[in-house]
Amino acid sequence: MRGKKYLQILLLVIVPAILYSGPFIQGNEIEIPNAYILPNSYIQFSSAVSLYNQDHLLTQQEFKTFPKYTFGADLKIGLLNWVELGFAFLGTDVWSGFGKIRLLRESGTLPAVAIGIQNISPYKRLSQYGKNSMTYYKIAQNFSMYGVISKDLSYIFPSIPVTLTLGIGTGRFQGERERSEPWHGIFTGVEIRPIRNLKVISDIDGKDWNLGAVYRVTYNWEVMFAWTEIEQTFGVNYVHRNVPTEQQKIQLGFRLTYGPFFGAEIQQRRQREFEIMRSYEEELEEIRRRREEAEEELRRLRRILEQSGG
Repeated sequence: MRGKKYLQILLLVIVPAILYSGPFIQGNEIEIPNAYILPNSYIQFSSAVSLYNQDHLLTQQEFKTFPKYTFGADLKIGLLNWVELGFAFLGTDVWSGFGKIRLLRESGTLPAVAIGIQNISPYKRLSQYGKNSMTYYKIAQNFSMYGVISKDLSYIFPSIPVTLTLGIGTGRFQGERERSEPWHGIFTGVEIRPIRNLKVISDIDGKDWNLGAVYRVTYNWEVMFAWTEIEQTFGVNYVHRNVPTEQQKIQLGFRLTYGPFFGAEIQQRRQREFEIMRSYEEELEEIRRRREEAEEELRRLRRILEQSGG
């Protein structure tokens, strides 16, 4: 157990110096933020590698400086259960900050609501490929502000393990292509939890369609996979179609969450209460299922009695 903890700490120290990618960085889904905030004094570290197979593009003189893959990371902290602050390493030559403020905590019927900002940087055309890698975009990518709502439907319908997210933003959330411009910065996502510890995610960040999954290995360790810019598979045709940053990509990554660093006893008690409630919910769902089966059997017997009596 202690050896596993040391391994996680070692990765946390070493990997930020070499890893970055767009997906899972600055956001909470694949490439979009959700309305949830890290609990107070929790720290979360995310890192991913982005790969694409477009060697023919890299033979063109204008793209010779582009890497075949990119790495990166972000680090964020939750404050007072209402604020989330962090910074990300974008490409090889630029850092950026990001933040999010909760406006409304999710309840049984109401969604979570938050506002935030990403790409806090003086560079207007930054991306995971560097500080000036989006020169062909008219819209500045820095200081991208957004508002977002998220709702876990299982609060209302326990048998539907789905969370929906909808938001609108400026800058990096706005597209300039024929198929993305009509969105006007609107982004959306759906998260499905088919089995315990697994989340399947699909999101549209205002420009691209992305699909991925997150698997929780331990309480604080998750691994991530994503296939981004899927729309490129369907032969989207526009003037910048052959730019490396516009290609569909495969991402692999991981996420570590540590905390709380303050109020640990309260948080641990809440975690135990949460696990107990989840257990009760599962038992209640099983009772409901058995009741439905019993009611169906009762209806079947009544039909048999009615037919025999007739």
